[in-house]
Amino acid sequence: MANIRGIKKDIDFLTSQVVVDCFQYIKHFEKADEKAAYKIVESVMGLRSELRKRANHPDGKDKPVLVKKHFSAIGKDLLSGCDKAYEKLGKLIEKGEK
Repeated sequence: MANIRGIKKDIDFLTSQVVVDCFQYIKHFEKADEKAAYKIVESVMGLRSELRKRANHPDGKDKPVLVKKHFSAIGKDLLSGCDKAYEKLGKLIEKGEK
């Protein structure tokens, strides 16, 4: 199992990549929907805070099986949250290109 520091670094890295891509969208598209992009950034930063709190407070510290399930759930939530954010950003980009 990975350590908590590594999990928090993964959370920070993936969420920061989404944020950077949102800001690049705003900068490079003339007709960028800034409000929608900022909402994506806001939701991703909320996801980051929630996941870091969950990583700092694992369930069932006495039982390794429960801890493993807890961190597995954090990883799944991180990936699904970033995927949803990228889907929203992709829709904004498609609207901007037309």
